[in-house]
Amino acid sequence: LQKLAVSAEISGSLAQTTVRMVLFNPNARVLEGTLQFPLQDGQQVNAFALDIDGAMRPAVPVDKARGREVFEAIARTNVDPGLLEVTQGNNFKLRIFPIPAHGTRTVEIGYAQPLNRRGRQWRYALPLDYGKVEQFDLSLTLNDKGAVPTVTGALGELVFAYSDGAWRAR
Repeated sequence: LQKLAVSAEISGSLAQTTVRMVLFNPNARVLEGTLQFPLQDGQQVNAFALDIDGAMRPAVPVDKARGREVFEAIARTNVDPGLLEVTQGNNFKLRIFPIPAHGTRTVEIGYAQPLNRRGRQWRYALPLDYGKVEQFDLSLTLNDKGAVPTVTGALGELVFAYSDGAWRAR
């Protein structure tokens, strides 16, 4: 995982999170990339896109058996398939082929989630256990005129600024 960019927009009790990952192949041969990741309870994938010919192309949902069949058929022709499938519970498996020798592929996954309350405040949890990442970017937008948001956990201190009706941090 060469680059990871996470952006989240929070409005009231709902959050939309987009995770863009750039996968790098350091080898001298073409590889297939596989990434497994869990989502938290209540999080639902609602977008998936893969870079094809320099542009992000959105995916279309199909049932699991059909998705695997199409992925395998396309992969044999060295075209650019990506497959995102639910494994068990709220766990996902992402397969991308090809990742060119000494090259990169970009994938974007979006998910929505309802927020939980902690006292009188909404609580947004962002899992960040992606392992070693060379470049990380985070962008948070809270569409609320209320008090300055607070951050706890691994991010440490994150400074929010208010502009155009929203609190923003990067």
